[in-house]
Amino acid sequence: MLLTAYTGVVGAFLYVLGCREPLPGLHERYVAARWRQALGSAMHCVAGDGVGILAGAVLSSVLHLAGVTEMILE
Repeated sequence: MLLTAYTGVVGAFLYVLGCREPLPGLHERYVAARWRQALGSAMHCVAGDGVGILAGAVLSSVLHLAGVTEMILE
């Protein structure tokens, strides 16, 4: 669900389309389609990258870093 925080309505739509199973206990069957696996993998990657960038931004702010150093940390 982190993806929806970054991408809003589009991310919520992609999450429901690709990852959210229609009924409890059907996740494995629901995500068996390759396109759903690819979409889920891409969404997890975007969410993880976003968390890393936000953590880097917070750390660079706390450490008073700027410029290239901040960019490398993020």
